[in-house]
Amino acid sequence: MKFMLICINLWLTLLFTFYSLGNAVSWRTFRGSITRTGLQNEQSVPPLAYKWTFDTRANIISSPVFKDEVVYFGDRNGFIRAINANTGTELWNYSTNNWVDATPAIANNYVYVLSRDGYLYCFKARYAEDEDIKPRWVQVLSGANFSSPIAVSSYVYCAGGY
Repeated sequence: MKFMLICINLWLTLLFTFYSLGNAVSWRTFRGSITRTGLQNEQSVPPLAYKWTFDTRANIISSPVFKDEVVYFGDRNGFIRAINANTGTELWNYSTNNWVDATPAIANNYVYVLSRDGYLYCFKARYAEDEDIKPRWVQVLSGANFSSPIAVSSYVYCAGGY
């Protein structure tokens, strides 16, 4: 448990370093692109320092994704969360009925995420302050979901089942 929290803190520290570089690229899907290479042309330059922290009170297995100064990720309390990358303030969250271990994908101003409750969720990337946070649509899949979705053009691909 302690090792996992250290790894998560290290990952988030490295990820948040991109935000302080000014022209950070978006990281919209698992491993950064539809080719899943995990490669970027940017380089982090030490010293690295925390800009902010955010306590989910749950384990995080999902990798964060980033677009337009917002970080999106899921947690083991079943939430998908959107956090302001500059301030660490939670912009919105939504509770699913099971863990959200899959890395979200962002495309066309929508966030796609799988939950282990057997559903693929589609959210608006941004919600107005007084707007109800609810999925734009939900698609039932066969069983718990562990894979990360990928959005290409107007399609979302994912693997469902056990």
